[in-house]
Amino acid sequence: MSQIRPPSNLLYLFMKFLLPALLILLFSCSNDPATNTKSSSSTKIDSTSKALKEANPNVAFEVINQSDNSSNLKYDIYIKDTSKIKILNDYLINRYNPDKKLFLNINYFDNRKVAKTYFEKQFSESVSEGQKDKLFRNYIASYKYNPATGYDQLSFMHN
Repeated sequence: MSQIRPPSNLLYLFMKFLLPALLILLFSCSNDPATNTKSSSSTKIDSTSKALKEANPNVAFEVINQSDNSSNLKYDIYIKDTSKIKILNDYLINRYNPDKKLFLNINYFDNRKVAKTYFEKQFSESVSEGQKDKLFRNYIASYKYNPATGYDQLSFMHN
């Protein structure tokens, strides 16, 4: 009867440590959010329609809050016709960050009053969870662009 020999130390180390590490690295690179397409509730920004981005979107909107420092731009937008968010988003990207060198965050709301204080109230301990849930119903979508990673995503909060 032959005896089973234990694997050599080098082969054993490869199988136990290096192979799983290589597989993890391989799968993490293929799940890059900048290249990964999501479900229909999230939309990648299509850079091919430059004419659309440059044209006035003919969509009524109002900038409620804005903050910008040297590298971050943040806008809270009121839009009555939420079906036109994609058109407006393309326009605002070109208007506020045409060279895509800055971090850009655009939040879309269908209620002016909620847009003014939404984030303050969401992090306030004096606002009940029920009230926070009611406010969330008016938070329609969020766009984020990160120049360091290339992350470029418009996400809708409700289906």
